[in-house]
Amino acid sequence: MSCHLFISPHLDDVVLSCGGTIANLTLHHERVVIVTTMAGEPPVGLPSTPLLEAVRARWQSGRNLLAVRRMEDAHAAHILGAQIIHLPIYESIFRMAPGAGGVRVPLYPNEASVYGDMQQGDDAHITLLEMACPCEDAAIIYAPLCADTHIDHRIARDWALKLTHSGKLIPLRFYEEFPAASVGASGSSRPNVRYALQGYRMNFPPYLLSLVVNVLPPEAVQAKFDAMRCYQSHVGVLWQDIAAMEQQTRTFMNVSASPTTTSSGGTGPLRGTGTLRGTGTLGASGGGSPNYSVVPPPPPPTYAERFWNVTME
Repeated sequence: MSCHLFISPHLDDVVLSCGGTIANLTLHHERVVIVTTMAGEPPVGLPSTPLLEAVRARWQSGRNLLAVRRMEDAHAAHILGAQIIHLPIYESIFRMAPGAGGVRVPLYPNEASVYGDMQQGDDAHITLLEMACPCEDAAIIYAPLCADTHIDHRIARDWALKLTHSGKLIPLRFYEEFPAASVGASGSSRPNVRYALQGYRMNFPPYLLSLVVNVLPPEAVQAKFDAMRCYQSHVGVLWQDIAAMEQQTRTFMNVSASPTTTSSGGTGPLRGTGTLRGTGTLGASGGGSPNYSVVPPPPPPTYAERFWNVTME
C-alpha cells in the first residue's frame, strides 16, 4: 500500500503543522509515515554553549530530553494513526566539529547561528542526502516550506527535493510550518511565508509553487489537538500553556481556511436551531397576525492547513 510520507525536521514539526491533514488521511484509510530527521540521542560530555544551556533551562525533561521527546512524538503519531520513524541524526545544537587538540567545537553555539549559513564541518546535510527514502512506495512527500529558516528545516527540505527529483519523480508538497508561519501574521498576510516564497523565486528559479488549502473536518481537527497535547515537555517553550497553544492554533487554522470560504454568514437555508423572533399581537380570539423569522446561528468555524505544490517550469 502506497504511503503519504511527511518529513519532520524535529520531534513536533509535522504534528504541529500538518496534524489535521494526517488525521484526515488516516480516517480515510490512507497510510501515513512520519520520518523525523533530527532525532538522534546526543553524545555525552557536550561542551557548554549559550544555546545549549538555554535549551536545558527551558525544557522540562532534563537529562532525558531526547528520550522523552521521542516518546511524546511516537504517542502523537499513534493518535493520528500514523507510523513514526526516528532517524539518528543530531539536532543542530548537538552537532560538533573537531577543534584544536581534539576538543569538540559546537557548530551552532547560539540562536542566531542556527538561522544562519550552514557551518563548515556540519555533515548532517551529506548524511541525510545519502539516505534512501524510508517509504519505498511513497505516493507523495511533504516537507517544510522553510517559513522557519532553521538550518535543520533547510536540510530536511533539501532531502525531500533530492528524494523527489524536485517533484518530477514523486509529487512534492511543502507545508507551512507552525508556529513559524504565524509569526507576524495579520489576516491573510504571512511575512515568513512570503519571505520563503521570495527565496524560491530568487534562488530556485525553475520551481513553481502553487497554494493548496486543505479544509479539515471537525474530527481531524480534534485529533490534531489531542496529538499536540502529547508534547508536554516543551509546550512552555513555544506557548504559555496548553490553552494558549490551542487558542493560537485555532486562530491560525481558521485564518488558513479563509481563501476557501464561500459564505459570509448572510442569507442561506434555514437551520434546525436558531432564535425565533416574532412581530405582531395575538388577541384573545387569535385575531393577531404574528410574523416569525428564524435567525440561524453563526456557522461553525472552518479550519484548514496550507501546503504548496512544487512543480518545475
